[in-house]
Amino acid sequence: MAHFCDELFLGLVLVVFLLESSCCINNEVPANNHGIQPLVIIDDGEDIQRNKLKAVIPVLSAEWSVQFKFNLHGNHTGHNYWCNILQLKQSGPLYHKYGARTPYVTFDSIEKKILIDSAVNNNWMYRRYIHRQIHFNTEYNVEIHQRYRSGGVYKYSIFLDGEEVHSTDNTQAQQFYDVKVFVSNQDGFPCLGSVSDLKITNYL
Repeated sequence: MAHFCDELFLGLVLVVFLLESSCCINNEVPANNHGIQPLVIIDDGEDIQRNKLKAVIPVLSAEWSVQFKFNLHGNHTGHNYWCNILQLKQSGPLYHKYGARTPYVTFDSIEKKILIDSAVNNNWMYRRYIHRQIHFNTEYNVEIHQRYRSGGVYKYSIFLDGEEVHSTDNTQAQQFYDVKVFVSNQDGFPCLGSVSDLKITNYL
């Protein structure tokens, strides 16, 4: 009889454990990536360099996500106080055209802040300062994404270290073609630092 009671008790404990585990699993909300895996452009850290082309994306969907980490080691050399970290741009002579910066991440060495441009609401250089001081020899995690809402409207968002620091509706989102991925860009001054864990999710 005692042996039977012990087995019954262990059985009840196992059932309770499984129910609690099931509840924990069901409460987790997975990222809604439509089953699409990100394209890993950079895994381990790489130095930021001028004209460093890392990839060409044949078609960049109107719905996308760019994630990366950066670590700046000091001020860059050059007469301009801006330096470049990352740029995605549609191929061709598109300096002032929609798709030239989609997105584009730079560092202001005077303000010690990053600013991010992208193609939003028919503005080829929709710019936002991130009002947080950037310290040298410190790693920061950036995510910029554009996700579909409804009725042809997309939500454009910027996250720094997991905190949403800006968002707006984009009613003029569109696909771009032969998009080049640069660390930093073709012609500007590169920042003195490195980029790691660069991933792009393209929701085609």
